[in-house]
Amino acid sequence: MPKARSMLVLAGLLALWAELPPASAQNVTTKAGVCPDPATEAVNCTVGCQSDGDCESTLKCCPAACGKACQKPDEKPGTCPPVSPGIPMLGV
Repeated sequence: MPKARSMLVLAGLLALWAELPPASAQNVTTKAGVCPDPATEAVNCTVGCQSDGDCESTLKCCPAACGKACQKPDEKPGTCPPVSPGIPMLGV
């Protein structure tokens, strides 16, 4: 019985470990703006990237015909809605 319990604990720990994000996904920088349309944007495919943190200054890592490349982002259209204090659902 103790051997079966040990195997169950081991299986549970393995399941939890499998759900953890990879170390490379931690501390990823996300820069402001949105990526331009890859079909309309000329891209320097010699400057590849994996995330925004790989790109200089304000450039973003965006999908391109050659994979991912650092590009100047477009400004996100629209504005955020105003935030009002209180809890609207409770009428407070």
